Amino acid sequence: MKSFIALVTREVRLAWTGGGLWLPIVFYLAVATLFPFVTGPDKALLARTGGGILWIAALLATLLPIER
Repeated sequence: MKSFIALVTREVRLAWTGGGLWLPIVFYLAVATLFPFVTGPDKALLARTGGGILWIAALLATLLPIER
């Protein structure tokens, strides 16, 4: 368990110093903010699709720092 915590700490430190920490967060927040504007004010549609879109946005946001 200690090695896992050390690995996570190292990766977060590398992301923080490398400048790649904020891009996925900003991307996720942009998708979460803009999706209701794209679909319109239909609450039923937002309720059905909102959770899936948030998961897809989170998965896509995790792909952004892979190249680094």
